[in-house]
Amino acid sequence: MLKRIKKGKVMKKGLIFFLIFFWIFSGYPQVWNFPPEVKQMHASATVETFTTSDDWEVPDDVYFVTVETWGAGGGTSAPGNNVRRGGAGGGAYSRATISVTPGTTHSYIIGAGGGTDGSDGGDTYWVDDDSTTLVLAKGGSGNTGTGSAS
Repeated sequence: MLKRIKKGKVMKKGLIFFLIFFWIFSGYPQVWNFPPEVKQMHASATVETFTTSDDWEVPDDVYFVTVETWGAGGGTSAPGNNVRRGGAGGGAYSRATISVTPGTTHSYIIGAGGGTDGSDGGDTYWVDDDSTTLVLAKGGSGNTGTGSAS
């Protein structure tokens, strides 16, 4: 009788272990998130190109923007009397992703290219609503040097 009771308890415990083991690894209910479910949010990107200085209001549901700026190239003085001059400096490039708040206004200033007098190119920059420059690309240096006749 003693052996029969022990055998029954062992069978009962084995059955309970098997049921618990099966329940855990069956996926219902999912006790362990393996492999983990990965959720990604994809946003559609809108590209806006600005060629003149102005203000930009952050649309609803926009919290980050990537700003790319190019500084204007420098100018070179016009050659005369068969004099060749070297080129002027190109404008710099800058890119940054910044956080923004919907409804706020940001200003952007587009630098003008250097003139035929050899002036420097203008800086292009992005300014937040409290006039802090966030993204800056310097303009290129102008060239007023003289060359030699060839």
